[in-house]
Amino acid sequence: MSGRGSGRADQPWNVRPWDGRPPTLKPIADSDASNAAEFTPPRLGYVIIYVNDVPEALRFYGKAFGLPTRFLHESNQYGELETGGTALAFASHALGAANLAVSLPEGYQPVEPAGRPFGLELSLTVADVPLAYQRALTHGGIGVTEPTIKPWGQTVAVVRDPFGLLVEIGTAINE
Repeated sequence: MSGRGSGRADQPWNVRPWDGRPPTLKPIADSDASNAAEFTPPRLGYVIIYVNDVPEALRFYGKAFGLPTRFLHESNQYGELETGGTALAFASHALGAANLAVSLPEGYQPVEPAGRPFGLELSLTVADVPLAYQRALTHGGIGVTEPTIKPWGQTVAVVRDPFGLLVEIGTAINE
């Protein structure tokens, strides 16, 4: 048995009995120390979601969560929201297909409003989860999980956006 919670001493995380606090992660040693000084780890710059209506995606996230539009290309095929250090961006399915035509000729699995959601959540941190959850519902989100307090103290709710993506609305952990 392996994975989180297996209790094995060789795991890269600190496994301890549940005491109401999130686990403390230990860094994994760099297996290629010869070039460690030359390597700069990346930072997450963009999350790009392919949708069928980029201006509508910008509108929903702007109205529901107060995220201002940073950029919308005149073609309406690409836009970004101001979200802090990492940009939340939307691109049209047509642009996604064009960008990936050579490397993925079979295409990608689009997020759809109907059917089962992807095994992925976009997580937005807010101070007032019930208020943000209600705003998301008011502006076209579909409720999945009402605001709930997790065992580690974080308040979390989940909606599906109008395009079918799961959006977690939560307080920051350790607040």
